[in-house]
Amino acid sequence: MRNPMKKHKLIGIALILSCGWTAATEYNLATDFSTTSNPNGVWTYGWFHNTLPGGSSLEVLSWGANGWADANGVEIWKNETGSAIGNVAPGQVAMNTVLNEPAVIRWIAPAEIGLATIQIDGELPPPISGIEIRRGAGVVLSVTNTSTFSVEFMVEPGDEIDFVAINGGTKPLDLTITTLKEHLTLTTFDDFDRDYPDTAWSSVPDWGSMTRWAEGSPATNYYVQGLDVSGWAKGEYREMPFSITTNTSLVSFRHIGAVGEEEYYGAYGAVGLRFCDDTIATGDTRVVEYQLRVYPGGGDPINRLYFIDGEGVGIFFQPTWNHADKVEFRADMDFSYIDSEGRYGLFSLFIRPLGSTKWIPTQLQQIEMKVEDPTSITKLCGLVHNDSNNRWGYLPYLDDIRYCAGEHPNRGAGTNLLLGSSFDLSTTPWKTDGEGASRISTSGGHDGAYLYSDSSYTMQVHQVVNLLGQGFSAANIDSNLYRVAFGGWQYSTAGGQIGVDFLDMGNQIISSTNLPTYNLDTWSEQMATNAIPPQTRSIRYNFETTMARIDDAYLAVLGIPQNDVALAVASTHGAPVPAVGTHSNSWGTVADCSAAHVVSGTTQYECIGWAGTGSVPTLGTSNAVEITLVEHSSIVWNWQTNYWLEASTSGNGSVNVPDGFYAKGSGQILTATPDAGWLFMGWSGDASGTNEVFVTMSEPQTVMANFSDDADGDGLTNTEEAALGSNPWNPDSDGDGFGDKLEADHNWNPVVSDQWAVDYIRSNSGEFDLYASNVVLDVAIGEILMDVVGTEATLNLQLKVSDDLQSWTDAGEAKVWSWTVGDEKKFFRVKSGN
Repeated sequence: MRNPMKKHKLIGIALILSCGWTAATEYNLATDFSTTSNPNGVWTYGWFHNTLPGGSSLEVLSWGANGWADANGVEIWKNETGSAIGNVAPGQVAMNTVLNEPAVIRWIAPAEIGLATIQIDGELPPPISGIEIRRGAGVVLSVTNTSTFSVEFMVEPGDEIDFVAINGGTKPLDLTITTLKEHLTLTTFDDFDRDYPDTAWSSVPDWGSMTRWAEGSPATNYYVQGLDVSGWAKGEYREMPFSITTNTSLVSFRHIGAVGEEEYYGAYGAVGLRFCDDTIATGDTRVVEYQLRVYPGGGDPINRLYFIDGEGVGIFFQPTWNHADKVEFRADMDFSYIDSEGRYGLFSLFIRPLGSTKWIPTQLQQIEMKVEDPTSITKLCGLVHNDSNNRWGYLPYLDDIRYCAGEHPNRGAGTNLLLGSSFDLSTTPWKTDGEGASRISTSGGHDGAYLYSDSSYTMQVHQVVNLLGQGFSAANIDSNLYRVAFGGWQYSTAGGQIGVDFLDMGNQIISSTNLPTYNLDTWSEQMATNAIPPQTRSIRYNFETTMARIDDAYLAVLGIPQNDVALAVASTHGAPVPAVGTHSNSWGTVADCSAAHVVSGTTQYECIGWAGTGSVPTLGTSNAVEITLVEHSSIVWNWQTNYWLEASTSGNGSVNVPDGFYAKGSGQILTATPDAGWLFMGWSGDASGTNEVFVTMSEPQTVMANFSDDADGDGLTNTEEAALGSNPWNPDSDGDGFGDKLEADHNWNPVVSDQWAVDYIRSNSGEFDLYASNVVLDVAIGEILMDVVGTEATLNLQLKVSDDLQSWTDAGEAKVWSWTVGDEKKFFRVKSGN
């Protein structure tokens, strides 16, 4: 059984896509540990100036007498002795840290694994605590008083994963990172350096086509733009290299685009991708589309990023990058999501300036696609729009389209999400109520900067976290798998309140939860937990302030602890897996259940399915099923008894029913078919009678179909008799006393009676001298001999004796009788004296 609840998903947005992958690669901290190099391949030994990243970058440690260390007591070392040093076992790596200055081991995803899913397994023996796995400022997993931990997520080359030892002390750490799936390659769909022009692309009807342009001198790159005089809309399409399915498919597309500015302002410019159905006849065949648009506005260009859903409704966002810069787009489409109206798809869009290592989620992330049927998406259109004034205005271009597509298991697990403590209002995550932003300030004095409002002014600051954008599935949220923990440090003299709002897809409030108002003149940490209600898609963290201060605000989304669930297995035959009995499993365990058929001699017990309750489907007709256990469940394996039927043949022919197991009580109609020249003689064994016999499988059955090539045994084959016209079932077809074989041997006609000749001879015996004195039949039967010489007849009888019916000897003298015979007719017989 596999237990996904022991694994934790990546915070942030990353799709685990089942493209092709290679074998796993393992990175082991203890094995890889170096005393001569830092950084050491994928490992870096360092420390932070404070417990929270953001204000401090990673400082690399220097090698000292015993390990990698700094002057303040932070140290990373390995026990190279044969015995324990404190709580550090032989061969184990230890992290010495001081309060607010944590030791850090950083793992950097190497280029050779490409896009990959990794699994991190470790051990931190109790009572040791205080290890966090971080990706950027986000805490992926906090390890506290546990012997083992495990987490998995997707990485790209260059991603930095930090293992941070906090709270002071020495912390031994066993750590292994294994790639579960390497090279989840973003396959090149079109790099126009190679593939354009290409017959795979066709012009969108009623639109102008695109052409290839060179970049650099000499050319180092090629991209596509619309032809100068072909109208304002240009686009080409080609077949998708994969199929999309509902409920499970994930698709990620990436491409580079820009809307460069020319000498004069034009009316319009745009670049994007359009996903189309199979009926492209005009330009309006979109299923879903996104594009970057640029407009002239008061002398300054206006950038807008558009998403157009399956209903043709456009939603736009005003991006912050320079429209003339090259930008890489990443569009993730999750068709495992189904909305309340039964339509498919969630759409997330990311951008990053060319050359940057960080993806930036846009405000369009995780909106409903409203696709009626994803399987209808069969074509991709690359499109550009600009005015028709030759090369005036905005000239969008498109380059390097890539994709990754696969199937998503859609199983949930707990994930931690940490909101940073920075309240810099110049950044986008934190918003105000819009009425008094000038009255909100930040100041130092409590563990770094904190936020406060000036006297007597009441307002709210908030930050919205999109759960779907953080990798949580709608199905798991709606299944009550998650809870939220929220809070922060607060100081107030008059009032102030921390709370959260649970928002649906339309950002409407489902419910709200607030912490109690705290009015004491002291800093105090507050926190609360609450189950996340179904249909929640975003959580809004709020702080309402009246002369109040807040610091270290946080929000954590956690899996709700689930009780173990039972799986009861029942079966009258075999050895099913899991075995017969009741088994306790962690909530969310994936169980592979199966039952093999059983054969005992000529009886078979065949598993024909199951009946289930709870997490087990109610009925099934196979002998295997995979289930995810989220409630008490049972499975009863159903069996059918089969008996062996052996249908053999004697002679040349066949039986229509092959040897095999057949259901108990079933009836089998057996038909015997002779080969050419052979005749079916009948059944033997457990069947009798003529052809098409009915056999009931009340027990194992053995039958034989008998065939003969001489059905009447007269020495002529059935084939010969057919040629002669005689009856193969009768040795004397014409009934004249002469067998068919005798007549055939003497060139007589076996189907024409010769009885007249026999009758004539008998009536005229004298004419044929039938009984002359010297024409007396000599009879020799065993040791009985009758001999006639002249007029003297002699009968010689010799009695034989044997012990074994094989060897015979004379039993005394032979008995001899003799008498005189004349011309008269005589008949003789030998009989017992009794």
